Amino acid sequence: IYMYYINSIFYSKITKNFNKNIEFIVYFICIFHQITMGRNMFKAMYSSSEIRENTFQLEDEEVNSIQSNETTEINKKALTKCKKCGVLRPPGAHHCRICECCIERMDHHCYILNCCVGEKNYRYFFSYTLLSFINSSIALIFCCLSFYNYWQDIKMKRKIMK
Repeated sequence: IYMYYINSIFYSKITKNFNKNIEFIVYFICIFHQITMGRNMFKAMYSSSEIRENTFQLEDEEVNSIQSNETTEINKKALTKCKKCGVLRPPGAHHCRICECCIERMDHHCYILNCCVGEKNYRYFFSYTLLSFINSSIALIFCCLSFYNYWQDIKMKRKIMK
């Protein structure tokens, strides 16, 4: 919403000296950027890295060894049982105390998106963060250019009044 505001308010002042084709291309890039950022945000929020109970199919011997807190080699991965939720989890999985579930290759719990960043949504989270940085940079550039144009207008009015 903020970027749409920046585009609609300051866009006409900044691009007043542009060619119409370049103006359309710049505007299209800004809109495409906003759509991509929104898509990555929703993908990061709803691509769950949560480990569910039926994720790993084990035989009775392997279940007994895991319940006795021994590590079991399955496809060269050592599975362990979570002490808090009781789910079998691969190496690198951690239990999130906020989500109350185990997350594969957990990086952190993001309070902005209100979800855990893990194996399945890390790339969407990273691209959302990168696009947010680019978005903030564009907004800062638009604000600076708008302020510069405003300052030039004030200077011109002062010269005319003298």
